[in-house]
Amino acid sequence: MFRFLIKTFPFFLLVFILSCKKKEVVGITNFEPDIPVHVLNKQASFTVPVVTGSKASGQFSIELGIPQSSGRTIKEISRVVYSSAANGAGILLKTPKDTQVVAQGIYLKTPIAGNGTKVTFTSSFDEFKTRTLQTSATAAAAAVPEPTANNALINRWFHFLVTLDDGTQIIPMGVRVLVVP
Repeated sequence: MFRFLIKTFPFFLLVFILSCKKKEVVGITNFEPDIPVHVLNKQASFTVPVVTGSKASGQFSIELGIPQSSGRTIKEISRVVYSSAANGAGILLKTPKDTQVVAQGIYLKTPIAGNGTKVTFTSSFDEFKTRTLQTSATAAAAAVPEPTANNALINRWFHFLVTLDDGTQIIPMGVRVLVVP
C-alpha cells in the first residue's frame, strides 16, 4: 500500500497543480501606470534614473514629465521623500510626519506646482544634508561625496508623489543624484 502511495503521489500532485484556474502569478510584478512619468534630465540609469548635480554650484534638480499625448497635465509634485534604498516609495503612502530618520523621511511636504506636462524639483547639497539629518562632518562627507575621477552618488534615493490635473496620483521610479565637479 505504501509503495502504491509513493508511486501515485507525483501524479496526484501534478493533477492538483494543473487544476488551478489562476492565470496570473502572484508576487512581484512590474506595474506600469497608464501615464508614465519620465526623468527628463536623466544622465544615466543604473538600477534607477540618475541625474547630475554640480558640487561647484551646490545645486541639483530633477525634472519629471509625462507624454503630451496623454492628454493630462501635471498639477504638482505633492510630496518628496528620501530613502536609503530604491524601494522607499512606500514612504510616500504614509501619513507625513515631522519626524524623520537618517535612512528615510519626508524631504518636502510643500507641493511644487507643475508646468504643463513638466515639473522640476530643485534642491541644494547643503539642504540635502540638513533635511536628511546628516550634519556631522563624517555623515555630511558620506552624504555628498567629493567628486573624483569616477564621481559618486549621494547616499539617498528621491521618490516623488506626482498628482495630475484630474487628481490621479502616480509614484514614478526613484531617482539618484550623481555628484560631479
